[in-house]
Amino acid sequence: KTTVAKILIQACGYDCYQVNASMDSGLDKLRSEMVGFAAHLPLFGAGKALLLDEADGIRAPSQAALRGMFDTFADNCSFVLTANYENKLLDPIKSRCLVVRFAANRQAQQELKAAVAQRVRHICECEGVAYHEEAVPRIVDQLYPDIRAILNASEMALCCS
Repeated sequence: KTTVAKILIQACGYDCYQVNASMDSGLDKLRSEMVGFAAHLPLFGAGKALLLDEADGIRAPSQAALRGMFDTFADNCSFVLTANYENKLLDPIKSRCLVVRFAANRQAQQELKAAVAQRVRHICECEGVAYHEEAVPRIVDQLYPDIRAILNASEMALCCS
């Protein structure tokens, strides 16, 4: 998702400011750095975009402030959000966005899950980590499509057992 967002921003010739929203989701961060970027006209390029990666990690009060930023700075800045869990975004935020879903049919999802599980096994084998074969697909099923969460959970569950 993030890579596609960056490619789109670059293809538009926009200056980009990226924030890991799951880590920097507080109101202070929104008000200081992001407003500073969004408020001014671009110096170079055709425009500018504020990329909020992992926007589903932004707490509700901060999302309300973000909604105001969308309205206030729409003439100066485009806002691009990535999220794993769309339902964690407030409806007023989603209504201001063009939503692009990376979805696959059931068969393709099963194939992708199997490929992710195989990759987890491969990583464990390369790292010399013993693992329980039946745990890998359960972790993948539970956390798919969040591959980062799958790897983190696998590390905790498989490497610590």
